[in-house]
Amino acid sequence: MLLSTCSFCAAPLHAWNTKDCERCETRYCDALCQRQYWRAKDGAHEKLCKKIERGGGAEQHHAKRRCAIADAIAVRSCVADTAGEICYICRTDGKKEGLVRGCACRGTMGAAHLSCLAQQARLANENDPAHTGPLEDYSSRWGRWHTCGLCEQSYHGVVACALGWRCWLTYVMLPRTDVRRYFAMGTLGSALIEGRRGKEALPLLQTSLTECRFYTPPDSEAYPLMMRHNRQCIARCYNELGQHTKALKIQRDLFENQLELSGSSGAIAFSSAACLAYTLVALGKYAEARDLAVRWQPEARKIIRYEGNDIELQLSFANATWKDPDILSPEARFNATKFLDLAYKQSRRVLGPLHPKTRRVRESFKECTSAFPQFTYTPIESPSLLDDIKNLS
Repeated sequence: MLLSTCSFCAAPLHAWNTKDCERCETRYCDALCQRQYWRAKDGAHEKLCKKIERGGGAEQHHAKRRCAIADAIAVRSCVADTAGEICYICRTDGKKEGLVRGCACRGTMGAAHLSCLAQQARLANENDPAHTGPLEDYSSRWGRWHTCGLCEQSYHGVVACALGWRCWLTYVMLPRTDVRRYFAMGTLGSALIEGRRGKEALPLLQTSLTECRFYTPPDSEAYPLMMRHNRQCIARCYNELGQHTKALKIQRDLFENQLELSGSSGAIAFSSAACLAYTLVALGKYAEARDLAVRWQPEARKIIRYEGNDIELQLSFANATWKDPDILSPEARFNATKFLDLAYKQSRRVLGPLHPKTRRVRESFKECTSAFPQFTYTPIESPSLLDDIKNLS
């Protein structure tokens, strides 16, 4: 990405040692890379430079291009799901722009134009009579960039990616001292992870983390929130890339810090616990993962609108049980399968059968039953689970 790597050699860039094109602000490592880029491309940059400048500079030009691509992918993937429906915001159909739905809404609810969702999120952060900005109520104002206003669940997949790019396009031209720029970078990074683009998200989040440290005063209200969010997203990137040891180090530190700040209450603590439990299972630390899930899952269940943490902890407990080679008793295997059954019931009810989290629970149930064919378990809590495995997996 232009904001984090050199346009010629793709080396990581930092906030304090870059060479920018004076006209279009395309970024390079140094003047040598800039000269080599012009020669290697047979003067191609000279032809594009004025066009990029008219479009607002290299950052905005790149954001517009990626936003258009992400929009097209999201609309195309939602054609069948939104056929014949209208946007719940502007009440028009999708003939001109196309509709999307990437949350937990089902039936006739939740279909919308990406432009309407972006406009709604932008206005939610501008029309603030108290002039407090997104920090005072992050979940209800800035959260509109990544959370549906109807079902109050996060967007996922290609729809999350499209909204992430629209968020970045909205705030890309803000100065590096404006905290909204870093919220937008964090939102885009998180959206790329939701779209299974961890490799692309990692340098973006690392750049955001570096620039945030460089430009944001440590005593500002936004600083700890942005740092925690960026580090948590970086850990998720490491998990997606299979670098679980790096992820574990970050998540342990975040979890311990969160306990010192807020104790055992608050959605952030439960989210940190769920992420840590997932990483522990990935590294084969099954006993520690089970202890963590048993400690935090009952508390997470009490938090309304954050059922995803409860589902994640149930899934981690079940996986840590049936994958543990030291647990051989049939009763333990049965309980693990029952936990997956319960998690699937909740995930299907809250998020829907096609949600990525529901798919993960379904795949874990399938793997568990395949690994131990001698233990038969018929889903009681979710009778449709076997049919969903057959038809949706």
